[in-house]
Amino acid sequence: MATLRQALVAADAVLLTRAPTGDHLLEVIDQMGLSAVVAAKLQRFDTATLLNKYLAETASPMTLGFGPATEILVWRGKGVSYVGAVPDEIQIVLPYKAAMLTRAAASDHARALLAFLATGDARAHFHASGVE
Repeated sequence: MATLRQALVAADAVLLTRAPTGDHLLEVIDQMGLSAVVAAKLQRFDTATLLNKYLAETASPMTLGFGPATEILVWRGKGVSYVGAVPDEIQIVLPYKAAMLTRAAASDHARALLAFLATGDARAHFHASGVE
C-alpha cells in the first residue's frame, strides 16, 4: 500500500475507468487520504480500451492508469506497460463460470469447449492473458 501511495502522489495523471473497479479505486484513494491530491490529476474513461489508448498515444511517462490485467496485457508492446497488480487487500476478484444450455444446438461443441476449459492448457492460456 505504501508503494501505491507513493505512485499516486508522484504521478502526473491518474487514469481510471468509469466501471465499478474505477469507482472502487476512488474509494481506496479516499480512504488513503489522497482524494485532494489525486482529484487535480484524475481522468476517467468509459472503457479500459479508451484508457489504454490514451496511455499509449497521449499520456506522459509519469501517468498511472488502472484497469484489468487482461486489458492492459492486450496493449503490451504498444506503449503500455503492466507494472503489477494492486495490493491484495484492495483487489476485486471477478470469478468466471461456464455453463451450457440444455437445449444447445451445438451441444457436442459446447461440451468440448467446457472440457477444454478445465485443462492445464486452457489455464496456461488464461494466465498468460492476465486471468489468474
